[in-house]
Amino acid sequence: MKVVVFDFDGTLTVKGTNVWREIWYRLGYDVGENSYYKELYNKYMDKEINYKQWCALTCKAFQDRNFNKKILDEIVSSIKVMKGVKELFDELYNKGVEINIVSGNILDAIEYVLKDESKYINEIKANDFVFDDNGNLISINGTDYDYEGKAKYIEKIASRLNISTKDIYYVGNSANDEYVYLSGAKTICINPDETKTDDINVWNTIIEIDDLKDLSHLLK
Repeated sequence: MKVVVFDFDGTLTVKGTNVWREIWYRLGYDVGENSYYKELYNKYMDKEINYKQWCALTCKAFQDRNFNKKILDEIVSSIKVMKGVKELFDELYNKGVEINIVSGNILDAIEYVLKDESKYINEIKANDFVFDDNGNLISINGTDYDYEGKAKYIEKIASRLNISTKDIYYVGNSANDEYVYLSGAKTICINPDETKTDDINVWNTIIEIDDLKDLSHLLK
């Protein structure tokens, strides 16, 4: 094993974490099944809009409710990382294993939550919120590496390091991680949330854990 790639929400953080949904909720939007929040998600999944359009429409909705950096910081300050993150990262790093994060979350949020543990990370790929000097949201630069893009990210790493995708482990938990198996990487699902737990092609291993250090015996 040369590389481990982690998802963020519900993988490196406690189960149920969803920063996007919390922003919509904090801004006073409905987040139920018949909400605009859910409508945009369904349009993307049905390929009526692409990822960049999804981000642009979301950005407009956030701007309409005066979303700013202060609100984002308040939301992410309450996010808890999984127990054992530092210990597992330290172990992998000392073994010379490259650690990367690819997520549909927000770059600022990931860096804020990981704090000192960011030093172990080679690269973080996520959505980027752009704020003006007053902290108001200007734009959302959507990542190229969510959903189907996660498989492409694995392939990009393999090409960069001149290794097989089979030498890469991917650790995730949810539906937007399901595409990674298409790359040939070894896939581990922890604390599954709205994903295909009965599909052995999508997930090579599925486990419920309370401590991320419990992954050590699988990452070999």
